[in-house]
Amino acid sequence: MRSTRPHETTIGVLGVDLSDRFAGTPRSIDVCNLNEHLGASFWTWEWTPTDRDLDIGGILDEVNDADCVMIDGPQGLAQHGSDRRQCEALTNAPGRTPDEMDPADTRPFAGFVRSGVELFAAFHGKGVPVSTVDSGYREGVNEVFPGNAFVGLAGPGVRLPRKRSVLGRQHRAALLQAAGVLFPSTGLPSHDQLDACLAALIGAAARGYVKGWGVEGIGDPLHVDAEGHLREG
Repeated sequence: MRSTRPHETTIGVLGVDLSDRFAGTPRSIDVCNLNEHLGASFWTWEWTPTDRDLDIGGILDEVNDADCVMIDGPQGLAQHGSDRRQCEALTNAPGRTPDEMDPADTRPFAGFVRSGVELFAAFHGKGVPVSTVDSGYREGVNEVFPGNAFVGLAGPGVRLPRKRSVLGRQHRAALLQAAGVLFPSTGLPSHDQLDACLAALIGAAARGYVKGWGVEGIGDPLHVDAEGHLREG
């Protein structure tokens, strides 16, 4: 993997809108960087041809330099005997993470799910803290689900417009701005950038940068099983 981050950019909290690396033409991964004043900047991570072996060397320093990283993608397998994780059931997530990865699985979101599980495993293998509950998710790499979080941010009874529409993007951008996010003057962010931004905002809340906000996990806490696999989270 490689990053397009401008070298002069100071890294704060990162939010990441993961893509499916097994797609025919993998989409760039949108990354939002928020500083302690909630100023946003954007760049991408790119899957490269060598990523069939998932080489994270090109983004590892960036991740280690970040205050914390929040990724929209599954971080662990389900418990043995389950076809999805508890957090996915609680949030009605469209993707379901099984208890074992099957490379031949062609169900919807299967490639995306595998991408997330393998990426978090790669970080864990390099010693990056993953979902450190005791630290309040203030460090390392963690999982978030912006699709569900935007619904909560909008409030009870509010139906958000489709996120890919201009109106949907405007509505979501306004919600983020109301929470204190300062966007660059480069036009309305894409829906993927907005998802990455909300992921980063949750990370900023974990760091104490968002007044009145706190962060807690849902579902079964992440653990490492006897075979060394990350499960739930």
